[in-house]
Amino acid sequence: MANVKISELVALTSPAAADELPVVDVSATSTKKTTVGEIVGIINGDVEVASNGTATISELPVSKLQDGAARQLLQTDAAGTGVEWTSNIDVPGTLDVTGAATLDSTLTVPLGSAAAPTLRFTGDTNTGIYSPGADQVAISTNGTGRLFVDASGVVDIYNSTPKLGFSSVGSFYNWIECGGVAGDNYMRFATANTERMRLDSSGRLGLGTSSPQTPLQIAGGTDNANLQDYITFSRTGYPTANFRQVIAASAGSDPSQNNLVFKISDGTNAAEERVRITGSGRVGVGTTSPQEELHISSASNPYIQVQGTGTTAGSAYYGWNSATGSASIESTGSIRFAVPGLEAARIDSSGRLLVGTTTVGSGGTLSVNGTISVGGGSSGSQAEMSKVGMQFTSSIASSATTIFTSVIQGLSGGVAGAHLMIYGSNNAGASFMDVVVTQSGGTVVVISSSTLEGSPAARTYTMSSASLQLQMASGTFNTNVRCTSMGYPF
Repeated sequence: MANVKISELVALTSPAAADELPVVDVSATSTKKTTVGEIVGIINGDVEVASNGTATISELPVSKLQDGAARQLLQTDAAGTGVEWTSNIDVPGTLDVTGAATLDSTLTVPLGSAAAPTLRFTGDTNTGIYSPGADQVAISTNGTGRLFVDASGVVDIYNSTPKLGFSSVGSFYNWIECGGVAGDNYMRFATANTERMRLDSSGRLGLGTSSPQTPLQIAGGTDNANLQDYITFSRTGYPTANFRQVIAASAGSDPSQNNLVFKISDGTNAAEERVRITGSGRVGVGTTSPQEELHISSASNPYIQVQGTGTTAGSAYYGWNSATGSASIESTGSIRFAVPGLEAARIDSSGRLLVGTTTVGSGGTLSVNGTISVGGGSSGSQAEMSKVGMQFTSSIASSATTIFTSVIQGLSGGVAGAHLMIYGSNNAGASFMDVVVTQSGGTVVVISSSTLEGSPAARTYTMSSASLQLQMASGTFNTNVRCTSMGYPF
């Protein structure tokens, strides 16, 4: 066989594992024999060669394979007839990872559905994470989508009455619930698993009530007169009761039980009641039981101040003077008393009382344009003293001039019985004072005539209907007349 070329040998078909081959053993410098099965096993690992020559490898060392790229995996090819290194693993069945899995890149999964979420838990096939569509992610439980996040980042909780709970122990003791029933869309807010606040479908906010009737309704307490603090105002950094202002209320079936109270702190003591409005509409300041529409109570000098800040600034004060034990009306200006459309009287800034007039005559603290009635009108008494008033007239000369328009006011009939005091002056060193009385028939009697200064001219008094007239013998005089119906006018 040494003289025969290998190329001249007959080809071996379907070799068997027991077929023999010559092998040179270089370690012994001799030729030995071996079988086909032994040679294949040495080259490829554990090989079983069937009688038809087919070799089966039960274990193939990776070192026998051609190297792949970094971090590639070995998988069968698409035809399933060979193996290949790949960076993209396609697992047609279930991938079971016993330990932790770390992904250096993305993990792409199908969209899934609420009933069959893509990412789910062992033994619970209808609970997990899925995508309802592009740019959306959702969580389902029991085959129903519960939590949705859309492309705009809006988070939506789906349920007939979706609820968002907050708790550190596993139970939802604090929660927010939304009602989606037609015609009754609302939001409920609860603490300690009890509803505290509700915003209804009309935008009305109820605190302590589930059916607010107004934009803001606060409810609490029972049907009695006990006050409860409902609204508290405090400044940041000043949490103590000494800096709190409170609105409290009570409500009951009896009007006396319905009260709205305002409590204010002075910064030193806790808030105390300052103002109360009762169920009868009475307002009490400093009192818890107002007796009138406005009732002000204080240990000393309770006053109401009304202040004007315009061009004629000033203040008026109405109240009780504890020092004198009397009611008090005070003002930085004059005090007016008026009826609709008419000033009836005033006390001016000098303390003078003007009745029926806004101007002061020649001195005095009382000026009246009208009548003054004194007494009860009994027979035989001075039943009436009527002060007709005062009148100033200028430039009286040699012709008869009316110096008092009507002396009939306050008289029982006619013009008789009026007493008038006339003061006249020419503003040039001559003045006089006369007292006259009117009589029936239109005559005038001069009771007294006095020269006060200089040499005033003679005077003549006459009546023209109910008016008193004066004529000067010479010169020009101004007069000021005071009139009463009985007695002297001073």
